[in-house]
Amino acid sequence: MGKLATGVQRMELVQRVKKTPEGDVYISGVPMVDQGQKGYCVAASCQRLFEYMRIPCDQHEMAKLVSVDSESGANIGTMQKSLAKIDGAFKVTFKPLVNPELYYANNGKRRVSEKEFLSIVKEYTDKGVPLLWGLMLGQKPEDPPLPNAGQTRGGHMRMVIGYNLAKNQVIFTDSWGAGHELKRMAMLDAYDVTMGLYSMAPRGL
Repeated sequence: MGKLATGVQRMELVQRVKKTPEGDVYISGVPMVDQGQKGYCVAASCQRLFEYMRIPCDQHEMAKLVSVDSESGANIGTMQKSLAKIDGAFKVTFKPLVNPELYYANNGKRRVSEKEFLSIVKEYTDKGVPLLWGLMLGQKPEDPPLPNAGQTRGGHMRMVIGYNLAKNQVIFTDSWGAGHELKRMAMLDAYDVTMGLYSMAPRGL
């Protein structure tokens, strides 16, 4: 399939997609990075994504680029601006697939339908490319439930790593350490709480 300018080969990513008899289709091998007590969900999620794709990553440089998130992590617009900075610094391609700027510009109406949302999740999962997911916490149930200790409200960034069509679920992972590697939410609920959905991958993918 040819090697990308930076990172892994396309075929290698596809081979990381796993399927279970219960209908789960998910991306395996995404490393865990615990964001700790600060609001570094963007930096932690990007570091996980870059390590997964073997993109050379300086976590201190990344933290500096998104340092504003430690003070205003609930601001989805800030998250998107931080991702754009990381794009230029690490020479990857950043694509807003669901853009929060369009959400706010259209009085809270998304420009992406639920069907299109599912299509995006399925397309990128099947390619072995995790998606960065900006959302509002605490508005819909998830499995397992949000922990009592830690963030339960406000803006947050996760990674979408799969889906289950039979159960109509999105499969995701949180940068909160052990126990948060693989979690689930109903597809419609995930769509409802989504503010931004992004791909960030080696150029040419």
